[in-house]
Formats: sequence, structure tokens, C-alpha cells
Amino acid sequence: MLEDHPLKLEDFLSEGKLDFQWLARQMVHGFQFGAHRSPFRGAGHEFLNRREYQPGDPLKFVDWKYWARSNQWFVKEFHRETNRACYLFLDQSASMDFGEGAQNKWLYARALAACLVATLEQARDAVSLQLFQKDDFKGSNQNSAQSSSETSELKFIRSAIESSRIPSARPDHYDTLFMALEHLRTFSAIRPETALSDPTEWAPQKGLSVLVTDGFLPLDSLLKWCGDLKSIEHEVAVFHILNPDEWDPPASGEFALEELETGAELELEWASVREGYLKKRDTAIQNLEAGLRQEEVDYCRILTNEPLSDALRRFFEVRELY
Repeated sequence: MLEDHPLKLEDFLSEGKLDFQWLARQMVHGFQFGAHRSPFRGAGHEFLNRREYQPGDPLKFVDWKYWARSNQWFVKEFHRETNRACYLFLDQSASMDFGEGAQNKWLYARALAACLVATLEQARDAVSLQLFQKDDFKGSNQNSAQSSSETSELKFIRSAIESSRIPSARPDHYDTLFMALEHLRTFSAIRPETALSDPTEWAPQKGLSVLVTDGFLPLDSLLKWCGDLKSIEHEVAVFHILNPDEWDPPASGEFALEELETGAELELEWASVREGYLKKRDTAIQNLEAGLRQEEVDYCRILTNEPLSDALRRFFEVRELY
């Protein structure tokens, strides 16, 4: 079960920076795992516990040392990997880079993904990290006169991101995933036709696919993307990440409406647009939820001012993993 006190993202920020691996370890510490980790008996797996011998149990699993001490018949039980692959898909379009500090959608999305990685590690699932754009990290905005050490760092990060795409349950692979999440950046521009490419290319093996997005994508394309995964027997879940100002904007005041993909700006007053904005928001949310429900996709809407612990609890309630 989760710990009693809620854990917020700002609790883990230090001078505006975040150690994703440390955050994930702290977050999952209070969870009770094991809903899909059924005990399997056999050599080479992690020891789970002992139980009383029952007629029909293979003798090779009898704990003979325990029998010698207690004269009681017990057998050993072990955990083994579920062999399920989990694919984490992150929307790294520029609209995700909205909000200040711990309420930034991109920071929150990566922190949430890191917590899921740690949770899946506890469950011994093979995990991969996928992005909505194949060319996910070039460092193209770096100065051409960058030092050789910077170039080496970029190569190292790029290698980690490439390695993250291959599902694995190796201990060092989880470390690679945490490092990739720490260094990933959003794009200044992203084209839906390349962002929503064929997901089955990157997730061919049956498993669980989790999409983390702010939903600013063509609905038809998004639903097709989910449907393609469902067609190859994937379980699919969508985390819909929104900043509180996007969900409940102020009733008055001026603001600059910026198109993050192009940089264009428009000066507006909330009093003149709020009612129309809320109507469009509600319509968009209803259409998204209805479309995902039709595709049998689990949906979790999360605001970035919500504690991460609450976000995880809601997800696991949907997935029935605890």
C-alpha cells in the first residue's frame, strides 16, 4: 500500500534539479507489490518463502535443511519474472514543456515515467522507453564550438536513449532508463505524422503499453495509434497530463497565448475567452474519453499539482495491479 502522506514532486526538487532514480526509489518504497508476480517454484529464481508440504509437491522443492532442524515438511517457493514487456511512450512535443517548476508537464511526465519504471522493476517486467519521434536526441541546438567532453556526453546520452528502446529486465537496463529520462528534452516543433508513427514497429511483442501525453494531438491519429496496439493484443493505458492553468484558468487577467510549436504569440484577456475555452476543453475531454473507452483503453487524467503518490494510486486502481 502507499504511505499515508502524499508525496509531491516539489518534495524531490533540489535547486530546480531532480534525481529521477532517487525519486523513483523513494516513491515505490511504500507500495505493496506482487499482484501479477505469482510464486513459481524452481531453481534459479528469487526465494519467496516456505509453506507446508502438500501431497503432490515435487520432492526436489522440499527444504531438507529446515526438515533436519524441525522435523517438519516444508517446500520452498520462489518468484520468477512474468516475462511481460512494458512499453512506456512519452510525448515530447513542445506543448509538454508548459508550467513552472514542479508543475511543468514535461518534468512531471518524466518523473511519473520514472516511478513506473521502478514499479515495473519490482515486478520484474521487461521495460522499454519509446518516444513519439524517431530522431529523439541530436543535440542539434548545441553550439558548433562545443568541447569534446560535451560531444562525448551527448553520444553517451544518445546511446542510453537508443538502448532504452529495447525491452529488458536486466538490472543495468533500469539504470539506463532513469538516465535517459533525466536527459530527454522536448522538441521545438513536432509533426503529428511522424510523432504518431506505427507503434507496432517499436512494440512488436505482446505486453502493456503506457502513453504519457498532454493530449494535444489529432484525436483520430491518437485513437488509431491505440487501436494498432490493441490489434496485437496489447493492454493500453493513457496518462493525460495537464497543468492546473490549462484545466482551470483564472477568471480575469491578461495572458499571452503562445503556440509552443511555432513560437507565435497572441495577447488576450481571460474574461473574454474563458467561457469558450472551458466549453472546448470539456468537448475535447469527452471526445477523448469516449474514443479511448471504445478502444478499450484505460484513461487517467492527472494534473501536475497532484501528488505523484495519488497519480500512481489512481493508475494502479485502473490496472488492478494492487
